[in-house]
Amino acid sequence: VSALAKVTGNKLEFEGALHSFDGTQEFRVHEMMLASEWENAGKELAEKLLRQKGADELLSNIKTKKCND
Repeated sequence: VSALAKVTGNKLEFEGALHSFDGTQEFRVHEMMLASEWENAGKELAEKLLRQKGADELLSNIKTKKCND
């Protein structure tokens, strides 16, 4: 799981990713928003990432430390 936020002026650029242990699966989000919207950004973008097909299953595997062979 990775995340990067960059503020430039009044803009917030956010990138987040979820990767399998072996690197074969990857889910990403990238959004630009007003910096004043930062309070909800992480939660909203995590939800957006997890709506991608297979991302919720991968996160569940990561939580239980199951690695796809």
